[in-house]
Amino acid sequence: GIDTHATRKLVDVYNVSSYPKGLTWADLLLVARNLAVALAALHHKGYVVGDLNESNLLVANNDLITFVDCDSMQVRDGATGQVFRCPVGKGEYPPPELQGASFGAVDRTPESDAFALAVMISQLLFLGRHPFAGGSSPRVEDNILRQDSFLLNGGQPPAGTPPASILPARLQDLFIRCFREGHGEPRRRSAADAWADALDAAHRNLRTCQRSQVPRYSGHVVDCPWCRYEQEYGFDPFTWRQQMAAATPRPVSVPVPATPAPPQAVVTFPRKPRRARTIASAVLLTAAVGLGLYIYLDQD
Repeated sequence: GIDTHATRKLVDVYNVSSYPKGLTWADLLLVARNLAVALAALHHKGYVVGDLNESNLLVANNDLITFVDCDSMQVRDGATGQVFRCPVGKGEYPPPELQGASFGAVDRTPESDAFALAVMISQLLFLGRHPFAGGSSPRVEDNILRQDSFLLNGGQPPAGTPPASILPARLQDLFIRCFREGHGEPRRRSAADAWADALDAAHRNLRTCQRSQVPRYSGHVVDCPWCRYEQEYGFDPFTWRQQMAAATPRPVSVPVPATPAPPQAVVTFPRKPRRARTIASAVLLTAAVGLGLYIYLDQD
């Protein structure tokens, strides 16, 4: 799993610039699988997330998913049948039938959640690329309406996007069912359960890169696509942080010698020169003799 001390937003997991150390494509497959499992559990209970996007999902250090902002989920009252709608949404994630809609005026469905799920799975597995980015319009919303996706035939991927062939055929088919067949018929989109099964199978069928000795690419691929990616673009998206750290010279620590203790202050009094001492002694002796004679004469 991802080695972090706390959960992080999904956007920080699939964003290449913030990949945590040690993360591999296998981790991203597992995060995608857990996301699909969690969404399927909500759907089975009758909930629809509605505002399903990269900012209201947290990923823990064991790759498990936590939903946040749950107060906006769509809930149906089992007793009365009343639907408490989700009034918000983020433009890059609603399906074509909800583009431009007033979210508070429509009922969401598991199929609309399925579209947002497929978008986020694409972002996880294709280095953060939105499946409708890089199309004929700079606006993702326009490309959604036009079915202009690099995961469909003829779609133009953004620069630096790995090819769709990194995915096993089963996952490629789920994207096609969602973005092409489900464009006009939402019920053609595969449910979250189908995504969970396909992602789980892909995670169990990984090959180990001979260079890194880490399982990180699909078993249907002959050579490691991330090694080819590094040859083409000059960096491995999963190890570039470690490579930069290894290439950056570390500062050399020079031992600093201990500062010697200052010498203790010794107070000395200057001694008088020897000649001065002799003269002073003679003066004192003469004074004493003179005083003695004076006393003696005075007594007489």
